[in-house]
Formats: sequence, structure tokens, C-alpha cells
Amino acid sequence: MQTKTPTDKYAADPSTVLAMLEKVANNVDVDIRYEVLADEDVNITSGLCYLHGRRYLIIDQKLCVADKIKVLVNHLKRFDLDNIYLLPVSRDLLDGEE
Repeated sequence: MQTKTPTDKYAADPSTVLAMLEKVANNVDVDIRYEVLADEDVNITSGLCYLHGRRYLIIDQKLCVADKIKVLVNHLKRFDLDNIYLLPVSRDLLDGEE
């Protein structure tokens, strides 16, 4: 049985969906940083942080595109996006429709 990714029901390429979600993050003043988070001594995961009054979403660059999309969706859901125009694929992902 094949595992479904968040973009399976859409014709959009996952890289295109990722780019759309990155624009959404930019619209809510979240800077995205892709970093290598591997560390043998400490368990480090992708997540949102605040530094000097700025919001950063740090995503493990070694994640596959589908997992990067999941991280973005999980964190962007926390923001008020009602007044931001989103393409239907982005709106469906962020509203949790699958």
C-alpha cells in the first residue's frame, strides 16, 4: 500500500506546492531557513523559533519535499490566513482537507 502525500489529490508538482507555501510563510512574516539539523548528540527537529523579534521556520534540508510540505503546513496552520489570498491547493492543505 502506497502512502499518500499531502499533494496526491492535486495535479500540482510537489515542488510547486512547496514554493506556494513558502510564499504564504513570507506573507505572514516568517523567514524560512533550510539547514542541516543532523546531530549525533542532540535530537533536533524542524520548527518555528523567534530571534531578535523575527520569526524563523527552520526546516531540515535533508527532508524530502513531501515532508517539507508537512512541516510548513503544520506551522502555517497556526496563523490567521483568512485575509491572505491562497490558491485552492494551499487553502485545502492549510484547512486540513484531504
